[in-house]
Amino acid sequence: MKTLFVSSGLNSVHERMAEYIGADKHHIKERVTKEQNWAQKLYSWIASSDIPTGYDITLCESNYQYPALKKNMLMLNSKLINMNCGAMAYNLTEHNLGILEERALKTLMSQVDGYLVLGSYGAELLSRLNTNKPFRRVYPFVTDQRYAELAKIRPNLESKTITCIARDYFRYKGLDILLNSFKQCLESDKDLKLNIISQKLTKKDILPYAEGIPEKNLSIHENPKDITKILEQTSLYVQPSRGDTFPVASIEAMASGIPTIVSDHTGTKEIVKRVEPEVDDGERFIFTLNPKTAVQGLNNLTSKIRDYFDTPLSERQKLSGYFREQGVVYTEEDTLELFKTEYLSLVEEVME
Repeated sequence: MKTLFVSSGLNSVHERMAEYIGADKHHIKERVTKEQNWAQKLYSWIASSDIPTGYDITLCESNYQYPALKKNMLMLNSKLINMNCGAMAYNLTEHNLGILEERALKTLMSQVDGYLVLGSYGAELLSRLNTNKPFRRVYPFVTDQRYAELAKIRPNLESKTITCIARDYFRYKGLDILLNSFKQCLESDKDLKLNIISQKLTKKDILPYAEGIPEKNLSIHENPKDITKILEQTSLYVQPSRGDTFPVASIEAMASGIPTIVSDHTGTKEIVKRVEPEVDDGERFIFTLNPKTAVQGLNNLTSKIRDYFDTPLSERQKLSGYFREQGVVYTEEDTLELFKTEYLSLVEEVME
């Protein structure tokens, strides 16, 4: 059984998963971007159709449209499995794309034979698309080396510092929600500080949404080489995403012993619920969010942040231990073995 892994984002976890099942690799260089007009997007789609053939399975990294287009033109004869359809599913279900692009993507979904979704929320997103195709649930992981590094971190729980990691996709990651909530929080506590760690987003992208936040209260770190020192000064981590299947950054924050608040549209809510399952049905650190208006989510997040900083230090320290305990369950070996098992199970079903 020959498998080709088609990547577009160079995600190291996905690359490792592909290696674990013995897949060959092909990287798409000409990607469609939201900044392109329709003609440019069509060109990128066509230019990306140089995907090798002769494989039983083509495994995509959330970029099913490229091999699906080739398969639709009868130029690719393999079963198509799409992995981690989070951002794409979010954009389709929330109608964030142009009419023609959305229609084309939904049409090409008919060429996908199965899905590997990340966590329970990934399955929830997929169900909204009514694909009626088989799927299996898998999880990303934190490398053993990274876990060892995170285990050494002792967060400054006495500080009034909040951190969020949003490598790209400003709206998808909910940074506007966090910044507006932070403004509200500053009204009652002017000593709060917010760190935003970004890989692709720049200060130019972020600052227009930070109007009214004093410079001393906001730090934007563009692609820092080491985030350890930032995490060490953090008391609270926030992941306010609008449709994020399973952000590893929030797992890393938890593994560092940092209490973590996530939206109910963030896949790692299933881990956060385990921290204090007896308190508010496990929802103490999960805020509800309407991806479109975000008004309710904004006020809910503000309330959660204020409640946390009103919590005595002794309780924060206990919470730190609880979060660290739950954050270290996604080890590389166990997660890769689960991935292989679920992948082979899905292959067996789609090949019938």
